[in-house]
Amino acid sequence: MKVKQKDNISKSYLISVVVLGMILSTGIVVAADETISISITPAILNLAQTEAQFVFVHTEISYDSVNTDPGSLTLEADDPTVIATAIKTESDTLGNLVVMFDRADVAGIVYVGEVTLTLTGEMDNEKPFTGSDTIRVVDN
Repeated sequence: MKVKQKDNISKSYLISVVVLGMILSTGIVVAADETISISITPAILNLAQTEAQFVFVHTEISYDSVNTDPGSLTLEADDPTVIATAIKTESDTLGNLVVMFDRADVAGIVYVGEVTLTLTGEMDNEKPFTGSDTIRVVDN
């Protein structure tokens, strides 16, 4: 009986090794998102104010290392199904990515209080990245 149990364990181990080898040989690798540092301006978004037209997301990653197509960069709050899509990207004086969002689009995904917004995008190597910052939202 002990020999039979040992044979079953050996077969299970062999099958696991073969399946793992098949997965690795396909090139399918599930990689975690790269987390980046961001800073959102304005830090206090007043929903009643209409003079400011844009919300800027300043990053610490090189402009040249990311997919800068505005349609590939999004900002979300608590509900990932409701997003604001970037309207423009540019490089700051340090060569880092700055993403511009329409203020009205951002106002549509936030609520009054402390809100954490998350920027999502893709590096040039297709690896996804995210970065979050918390702003205060007021309506007065």
